[in-house]
Amino acid sequence: MAIKELTGVSPQDMEGKGNLGRPNPPSVSVEEMQRILDELPREVLVPALNRMAEAQNENNILFNTSLEEFSRELAQKLNKTSALERDNQTPYTPSGDFHPTTVLFVREQVEAHAAEDRLHISEEERKLGRLAERIAFSNPAGAFTPAPGVDFALTADSDVTLILNAPAARGDRFLSMRGFLAIGSEGTADWGSGLMFADGRKPELAAGNCYLLEYFYHPRLPSLPESSGGRWSVRCTCFR
Repeated sequence: MAIKELTGVSPQDMEGKGNLGRPNPPSVSVEEMQRILDELPREVLVPALNRMAEAQNENNILFNTSLEEFSRELAQKLNKTSALERDNQTPYTPSGDFHPTTVLFVREQVEAHAAEDRLHISEEERKLGRLAERIAFSNPAGAFTPAPGVDFALTADSDVTLILNAPAARGDRFLSMRGFLAIGSEGTADWGSGLMFADGRKPELAAGNCYLLEYFYHPRLPSLPESSGGRWSVRCTCFR
């Protein structure tokens, strides 16, 4: 909004105007003296007042237009269909990236996600619990060889390192079994020979952790000679 500047009367505007500085007596006619006396009001003051009045009128138009636009925009912002007031009691669900939201909506989202997380965790715990209920824990002395097709559970708490041996070969049938391994703070465990691991890397069995061991028997691998027997592979998942 470009506001017009209001200008007054400067000394330069009045220079040479009026009776000031003329000789006494002025030695002019009555008509000329009347013109001289009206010179400042007519030629300086009235034009200046007219300029200010015109500028002010234009400014008034600008102010009125801006005020009307502001009033329309304010009315739109105060419209309850497009704004949330501080005392809002109506449920509101945002549908865009930059929409506002309510405290209730945020709280419900947090509680819903927390409930989903609890449900997910409890379901995993139930699955592991059902497996643990079907198998008995044992304390092997130094070595353990799983029986093919039989789930198991182990604890390693002594000073003797627990060695997990590979199960015996089982002919031409695919087999699988699962077991738990819990290693105490002073216990140690390691893998025996004859087992295959993903990428050929043996998972490290660390003290203070619990592991889910899943054994899979492959009757014959395509990469081995036909006379070769099957092999056992292990997938090891750590639960801290």
